[in-house]
Amino acid sequence: DFITELHTKLTKLQLEYAWLLEESQYVYQEHDPTFCYKYASPYLKIVLRSHQHNRIVPGSHQGAFDIKRKDIRRQLQNGHRRGPIMSRILAQLRFARRKQQQQQQSKTTMAAHAKS
Repeated sequence: DFITELHTKLTKLQLEYAWLLEESQYVYQEHDPTFCYKYASPYLKIVLRSHQHNRIVPGSHQGAFDIKRKDIRRQLQNGHRRGPIMSRILAQLRFARRKQQQQQQSKTTMAAHAKS
């Protein structure tokens, strides 16, 4: 199928980077370079550290990369994870993020009640 064909056009490094970008987005609702670096393979860390991440996906592969990212986004939303380790990490990070948001919301609510 079309997605499988795209998968074969992209390198393992590009696929890993696509997953990290989407997992970061899934957890934080934005691209978090720290997340990508922390969970990257040793080789991808070298590339990211050398600030050559814009070279990971050359222009000729950008379309395939974007389509693959959309496919990964859909997979994440449907509960698919890269493996059991990332599944656990994503669950922990999302839980911590929700807890932090709830704490901030309750502080805001208490501050609003204190003013009135």
